[in-house]
Amino acid sequence: MRFIFIDKIDYFQKNKFARMLKAVTMSEDYFEDHFPNFPVVPGALILEAFEQGGFLSVAASLDFLRMVRMVSIRDAKFKRFALPGDLLKLEFEVKSIGQEEAVLLAKAAVGENEIARAELIFKIFETKVSDSARNVLFRLKSLFEILVGNNIKNHSSVTQAKI
Repeated sequence: MRFIFIDKIDYFQKNKFARMLKAVTMSEDYFEDHFPNFPVVPGALILEAFEQGGFLSVAASLDFLRMVRMVSIRDAKFKRFALPGDLLKLEFEVKSIGQEEAVLLAKAAVGENEIARAELIFKIFETKVSDSARNVLFRLKSLFEILVGNNIKNHSSVTQAKI
């Protein structure tokens, strides 16, 4: 991923739930044009954060052994703006995860105010034993570990970071 819209993985429970954080800063380059004198995070970038967080959640639930790709977004709703200075709390609830598909409910909130939600559908692929597939999965697992950070408590399938 060239542009990463996740700053930290705050909580992860395999096959169930993940919470991730994104600090919105005025230094984000898209604020220059979106919009002058009223900077707001573009809705498409909130959806991109949903895709990235969902992708990490599903891949980690599969122990980074299979590839996943988002194939559909259903019922996307935007309720409020995300502004510079906001801390976006991104939550991913696994509704189902099978051999070929995973469905997640994604929510974004600032404080206690939900600003967006969508249902995400991911296709799960068998990973061919190729160098490029192994490389992608290794990089993804490394990114996951970086975003989880050092202040972590491990409880079997639960990983929680203190903030």
